[in-house]
Amino acid sequence: MLFERVFYHPATETLLEYFNPDWTPVPKSEQKIETGHMLEWSWLLDRYGRLTGHDTRTISEHFLSHAMKHGLNEQTGLIYDSLQTSLDINQATHRMWPQTE
Repeated sequence: MLFERVFYHPATETLLEYFNPDWTPVPKSEQKIETGHMLEWSWLLDRYGRLTGHDTRTISEHFLSHAMKHGLNEQTGLIYDSLQTSLDINQATHRMWPQTE
């Protein structure tokens, strides 16, 4: 599956966002993890798995777990805009679109 070969980063169990023209990930220093996208992809992968029978449960659950554990501001209940590949907060702001994903 293209998702597993390109977008999924097994070392951090996250979704990569930025790529070179040949679909290789940009250097770690330029990469970031969009918390809202991990929540969106968790839902998408769950639905894909249900429709196709492809086992996506583990990845889907990791995305949801990491987004909530590392990307949720517990004081406000809002999702941070992005994380670093280390899962530390990259952008501590709370734009509207990550909340809706």
